[in-house]
Amino acid sequence: MKQWYQRRVRGKHSAVAHVVLHVTPGNTGILCNGRVVTPLARASPEDIKLVETLELRSGAEKLKEIMTEYSSDVIMRAASLLRRQEPVKRISFPELKVEHSAAVVPGDGPFQVEAVLDPLSAGAQQISQILHVLHSAGLITLRIFLNPIDKLSEIPVKRFYRYVLEPELRFKRTDGSVDNIGSRFTDLLPHLLLTMSLSTPINWMVASTHSPYDLDNIRLNDVEQGVYAEYGLEYLVIEGHSHDPTRYNNPTKGLQYDLVSGDTSYDTIVMANLGYFQLKAGPGLWTLSLRDGPSKEIYQITGVEGPGSLQEGGQVLVTVGDLTSTFITVEASKKEGMSHRSISEENESQNAGNSQGSGIWSSIKKVVSEWIPSIGVIVGGET
Repeated sequence: MKQWYQRRVRGKHSAVAHVVLHVTPGNTGILCNGRVVTPLARASPEDIKLVETLELRSGAEKLKEIMTEYSSDVIMRAASLLRRQEPVKRISFPELKVEHSAAVVPGDGPFQVEAVLDPLSAGAQQISQILHVLHSAGLITLRIFLNPIDKLSEIPVKRFYRYVLEPELRFKRTDGSVDNIGSRFTDLLPHLLLTMSLSTPINWMVASTHSPYDLDNIRLNDVEQGVYAEYGLEYLVIEGHSHDPTRYNNPTKGLQYDLVSGDTSYDTIVMANLGYFQLKAGPGLWTLSLRDGPSKEIYQITGVEGPGSLQEGGQVLVTVGDLTSTFITVEASKKEGMSHRSISEENESQNAGNSQGSGIWSSIKKVVSEWIPSIGVIVGGET
């Protein structure tokens, strides 16, 4: 019984070492605070001492001094989490003078931020609000150094800009729901012709949801109490490439895809330029598949790269988990016996067939085709 139990324990340890720690059978590894050193032919006491010294110097000893009230297991987990963070390059500014060209904003934050800005630049318009929010949240002590260009041939900034960002959520007093955030522009010259627009990530499709004004042509002289508008995020965009791995990764021009989630569906067609396509979407789980018709008859999805997984039946599950850009690469190959068929020609013939007998131009064509022979007979008779 004892031997059977020991073999079982050794088997579990071996499985954990192989699957979790990636220590292949026959090799030796050292695990210290989440750091795995492998492969090793053998682990001598000197090797173990060296790994321990490196671990202490990389931050574990400092954590032990700070986290005096915590157990060794908690300190080990903290050291392991800190090691996962990618190293950030730190840049130290030289001793810059603050008498005439700097603004010092004191604060109680644990971080000190020194920003060198050109006040007449688009970048300064964006970063100024971010620094303001960080300071308002009590996170930073701020020093801003102004570094303008000496000579300008024209004004580099030709827009009035506000970066919409708040340090905390605001709630409505009426029902307690989250209040909308926005920006306000005052003291604008009333005779200027202005355009109101948003600068958003490329995968956001934002549109005005409520405004009685023409936001592309705003002249404050023509209104009484200013101009206002509300914007909403209509949907996100999934971008991607589609190519055929069996044909030198050529773009699958003309291939059509469907994207479905519940009762919502969108479709797209692959362009010739790098096989690019884009689809409307929103947060959630979506199913990407070939559209019924020539696309599904000729092609099949064989692989996918990105935030998606290939399922049985040639469908791809795509997860949109946040508001950042979602980009996938789809591999689609022709089915056996379909190498002679062209998806572009199939689509053109199908579109031509669908367009016959429908639409206003088809009606006009039908009327003209019926009257032209009669007109010809009349003219011939008059002759």
